Amino acid sequence: MRAGFWIGLVALVGAVGCKKPETYTTTAELLRVHPLGRDPRAPVMLDVELRYSDCPGDIRRFVRGDKEFAACGLGLKAGEKVPIDVKVRFDQERGVFRSELTRIGPCALRMDPKDEANFERIEQCSDVRASGLVVGVRCSRQRDDALIKKCPWLRRE
Repeated sequence: MRAGFWIGLVALVGAVGCKKPETYTTTAELLRVHPLGRDPRAPVMLDVELRYSDCPGDIRRFVRGDKEFAACGLGLKAGEKVPIDVKVRFDQERGVFRSELTRIGPCALRMDPKDEANFERIEQCSDVRASGLVVGVRCSRQRDDALIKKCPWLRRE
C-alpha cells in the first residue's frame, strides 16, 4: 500500500513538473516607458510599466529589459495599447506557476526572473454599500476564479 502511495506521488509531481510552458497573447496599455543609462537615445536598460487591458481590476506589470530590448523599445510610447506575449511555466523551485513576458509590441524580451525590478501587482476594488449608499471601497489583491478564467496567465496554483 505504501509503495502505491509513493508511486502515485512521484507520478503526480512528475506530471506537474513536466508540464509544457503555455504562451498567451493579450493586449496591454503602456503606462510608463523609461530608458536607463547616461544617454537616453542609447539606453542600457528600459523600464516599462503596463496594465493588462483585457483583465478585470487593475493588474500591472513592471518590467526591466536588457540593452537589446531597450534599443527596440525606444519606439514604445506611454498610452499605447500593444500586443504582448506571456509565457507561463511551472517553477519547481517555488512550487507555483510563473509568468514572464516574451514580447511587448514588436520587441522581444528576455526577463530575468530573479531581478526585483520585474514584478506584478494585482488589485480588484469594489464599492462598499450601506443603506443604498456608497460608504467606502474594498480592495483585494487575490487571484480569484473570475480573474483566472479571464486571464489564465495570472494563475499561480
